[in-house]
Amino acid sequence: FVGQIYIEGKTLGNASSTIKDNLEKELINPLFQLTLVKYRPIKVSLIGEVKTPGIYSLTSNEISSLEGTQNLTLKGLPTLVDAIQKAGGISQSANLQNVKVKRLLSRDDGRYKMKSFNLIDLVKNGNQLQNPYLFDGDIISIPKAIELQENILEISSANLSPKVINVSVLGEVAKPGNYNLPVN
Repeated sequence: FVGQIYIEGKTLGNASSTIKDNLEKELINPLFQLTLVKYRPIKVSLIGEVKTPGIYSLTSNEISSLEGTQNLTLKGLPTLVDAIQKAGGISQSANLQNVKVKRLLSRDDGRYKMKSFNLIDLVKNGNQLQNPYLFDGDIISIPKAIELQENILEISSANLSPKVINVSVLGEVAKPGNYNLPVN
């Protein structure tokens, strides 16, 4: 009756209101039901101290693996940790106390909001407030640590980092080459 109605970026409630407002121009008492049948994948960018920086597509049902570990099945809305795991985990020099998530507020004027998260608090204390749900277009930035963190051994045993590290041995040694060694 009213043609196409664009509801990108709206919640179900806001989308329903927009559709109803448009239908009321043509119908006396429009009744309809709007439900979300399937979540579409979201795309996020990971930059900085992750094993494989880049753009990742995340769904509500993922299989992810960190080097040296078994595959992880991720179910539910994608979170910050899910994205890091999908990117192969953190690098050895990651600053987990200042992980930033940059989120687009309005497509119309290109404004962003940025928030910092402390993944050490998540790993050590289980503070789930430090593991937010991600939205389409989020940019996750993990900076390089300026100095080695005191609890690096505890952090490296968490599921944010690979369980093996790659070491290149060069020079006058009996067996030069690339070796995979256990973390710690």
